[in-house]
Amino acid sequence: MQGFFNYVNRQLCEYQSIFPDTVQLLDHILFTNGTGLHVDINTGMIYEGYSNKPRFIHEYPKMSSSAWEKLIEQCHDKERNFAERYKDIMPETEEYVAEQCAKYKQVSVDASMFSEEYLYNTLLDTAQARAKDGDFLRPYPLTPGYANIFDLEENTHEWLLEIALNNCKAWERFLTEEINSNNVWINTRSDVQSDYADIQWTTKHRDMIAGEMLRLTKLLNV
Repeated sequence: MQGFFNYVNRQLCEYQSIFPDTVQLLDHILFTNGTGLHVDINTGMIYEGYSNKPRFIHEYPKMSSSAWEKLIEQCHDKERNFAERYKDIMPETEEYVAEQCAKYKQVSVDASMFSEEYLYNTLLDTAQARAKDGDFLRPYPLTPGYANIFDLEENTHEWLLEIALNNCKAWERFLTEEINSNNVWINTRSDVQSDYADIQWTTKHRDMIAGEMLRLTKLLNV
């Protein structure tokens, strides 16, 4: 399990703009298509499959202080190169680069950050922030046969099944509350039958996640 935490720590640092928290990273690992992450049919564990030698995400080594320094400096270089490339359309480049670089920090997650309550509260916080921009929070569109959540099975390590179950519980709870409070996108267009965040889409994905809750619960025998 610690190896998985090591993987998460690196992801939350290196890709902080995409994965600001464990909820968004779990959405990527378990729900999202085309990530390069797959479930091994023999072990039921998730690995990175875009290299010649698959790397399981629960086997990442702990990063040393020098490794963290190197990673963060690489992230800073990425931001500097981006700013240099688009300097003609980016005012106050030095200030922008300093602001972006300051976001890369050493991360240290623990088991509490994968509990149902933590994940649910993170969903609430993120939803409130998005609501200010008139947006809704929803999971990545689930597709059986592509999303890794559907391929976790009895050989999958118990701790990963528990994390996946907690994630499903948090999302099911959140989406049910969105449905009950009618906090969904209202379709006012005659040429669109269904879209992201409307009642049909939200209910469909709530039910799919609820189905995975039941399946994972049976696998854990809880």
